[in-house]
Amino acid sequence: MLSPKDSPLGKLLRQYVTVRIIRMDNIDIGLFEHDRNNTIYFYILNADEQIYMRYGGRDNASPDTYLNLESLTLAAAKGLELHANRPSAPPRPKPDFPKN
Repeated sequence: MLSPKDSPLGKLLRQYVTVRIIRMDNIDIGLFEHDRNNTIYFYILNADEQIYMRYGGRDNASPDTYLNLESLTLAAAKGLELHANRPSAPPRPKPDFPKN
């Protein structure tokens, strides 16, 4: 994400390793509660694939109703807070890979 490094969001994002996934062939989608009809999701997880939270969503009015820099900044701050207080990982669900 391109955000000025000195902005509140930029300062938070510097503490993350960001990854853009463009193909889901080898991604275990069983880890993620998701809805394929949404515009975009950001998942905040650790290196052990423990998911802390998901950012994104929509309503019937607009695909970007809930997507703005202020709410993304709040989500990024909350993700860092959750990581600092890292809860024990729940058992992983059964793997679920997309069909090719």
